[in-house]
Amino acid sequence: MPAPTGAATDPPCTAFRNTYWLLRHGRSYANEQDVIVSSPENGQDARWGLNDVGRQQAAAAGLELAQMLGSHEPAALLVLASPFSRTVETAVEVGTALGIGKADPRLQLEPALRERCFGSHEMTSCANYAVVWAEDALATCNRPPGLNGESVEDVAARTTSLVQQLEQQHSGRHIVLVSHGDALSILAAALLSTPLGQHRQHGLPNCGVLRIPSC
Repeated sequence: MPAPTGAATDPPCTAFRNTYWLLRHGRSYANEQDVIVSSPENGQDARWGLNDVGRQQAAAAGLELAQMLGSHEPAALLVLASPFSRTVETAVEVGTALGIGKADPRLQLEPALRERCFGSHEMTSCANYAVVWAEDALATCNRPPGLNGESVEDVAARTTSLVQQLEQQHSGRHIVLVSHGDALSILAAALLSTPLGQHRQHGLPNCGVLRIPSC
């Protein structure tokens, strides 16, 4: 069956007990307006949710995931999403395609999946992502300047801790993690043993998916 739009080639199987589907949110108004929206306060504001293209992307990604996961028991599915508006809206679209409604306990918000905080770059041009990534390549402990800026190591710690918790709580499940560009590229690097300073090689487009298979 076809992989979801933007899906990367599967990496080798891992020692994980579950299969993880790393899914970036659809195109948002922040993407459209070329603005970094990374703080929880701004990120949960509905005005930075999905635009029409993003909703279409999320619905399409959900349908393609449903095709790929169709042979699995519904109880084996779990969708976790960052509480930002753009990821919640993406997760709802994907959940609908998977037969998981808003009130279904298999659809949950997970703060550990929130966007990386870019500190003083908040509400500035997306061109500043490249400034931060250049610092990441020099040292993964570097934090963006300003209040609450997070380093690669900070994000890796909170996202891998979540996966460790999921590994303790579940086995044999297909877990969709709906999150953001840097949060997912950093998590992917950590899970796949890529040097953290090179995390952007795992960067996903809007509604791109990376499957981390179990063995």
